[in-house]
Amino acid sequence: MSSVSPPLEHAGRRARDWHHRLRTRVAPFPLSPGLRWLVRLGFAAPYVVIALLAARGHAGPPSDNDLVYQHVLGIDWSRADVEWVRDLYPPLGMIFATGVMRLIPLGDFGLALLGAAVAGHLGQKTLESMRQRVFPPTAIALFCIALFVNPFTVYLVERSTLLFICIALFALGTDNMTRFIAFRSTRDGFRAGLFFMLAALTDSVGIILVATAAVSSLFLRPGERQERGRRRADLLVIAFPTIGTLALWYFLQWAFGAVPYRLFGIGVTPGELADELEYFYRYGWIVLTTVACICVVALLARRPSIALMTVALAAVYVLALFIGLGHDPSAAGFAVLVLLLLIFYTPEIRPRAVDLALPSVAGLQVAIMWIAGIDDYYLVAWFNAVRDALGG
Repeated sequence: MSSVSPPLEHAGRRARDWHHRLRTRVAPFPLSPGLRWLVRLGFAAPYVVIALLAARGHAGPPSDNDLVYQHVLGIDWSRADVEWVRDLYPPLGMIFATGVMRLIPLGDFGLALLGAAVAGHLGQKTLESMRQRVFPPTAIALFCIALFVNPFTVYLVERSTLLFICIALFALGTDNMTRFIAFRSTRDGFRAGLFFMLAALTDSVGIILVATAAVSSLFLRPGERQERGRRRADLLVIAFPTIGTLALWYFLQWAFGAVPYRLFGIGVTPGELADELEYFYRYGWIVLTTVACICVVALLARRPSIALMTVALAAVYVLALFIGLGHDPSAAGFAVLVLLLLIFYTPEIRPRAVDLALPSVAGLQVAIMWIAGIDDYYLVAWFNAVRDALGG
């Protein structure tokens, strides 16, 4: 006669079944270092070509990269003191921009090349993540097309580069965070913390994205993996690098006379708010459709917490734009962010129904990104300007 009570015996059987599924799940053979570089070049090359054509045309309406360039030109590096610290916000983004725009110097073209390099790295990491999660081959191909072969990503890489880098770093952090929580991989946990820290330092909207992701990590752990104190430990590993670095930087900003407005970048005029409301009223269906797809995948995988996390992140991103904490006039950043979440939030251990649904979901994303992209005012205006400048 067993001395173990039925509830404890049932819990132990569930835990053994979970670990058995982890041990028996066979991940594809990882890419070799040489093949990884080839994949990165393959993803980055089209964006480099587009950057060259756009630089040759010297055309297009003002963009976020133009604003960054003007800000970088206004930083006085020749000062004997360190008052220039006040102008380096967000710090990592301004350092990136200064390096490629003034030190090399390449101006807007340098920032576009930097975005192409980041796109190549993100493409390789996304491809490997989908292979490790054993996505169906058709779904992998369609997701790559939806994410990297669409007008939104092209515009984001070429015209809002710092926002794209922030979103890419945040997505890579999310990928590592999900593996850290699901498989207790300490290495992935530290990587997630570092990627989130870099995202928060690259663009002002990254702070609120990282804060939301860190809090939502408390609800990601599956029910059969609950342990006392584990959630708080996960939160500390994920959030500590960002909290420590931002606290130090904000102290420096305060010490050198920066006011709270400059610390957080909050502020929006009534006219800008009206434009944001009108734009999201017209194009909000893009993100709502993708969020709905994530919710369907989450429910099929029996993980409603993923659906709640996605809705929370989407709502926080919109709120950040409305209060002036970020700038995404084309909604390209919003579309790319939610599509990346759809890929990285798909659980590695999932029912077969999810695998059957993934190709259809990916195909729907291809259609959404192109239908919305060819009707987006900012994207169409830029593409037309480049075409006209090249004599097309």
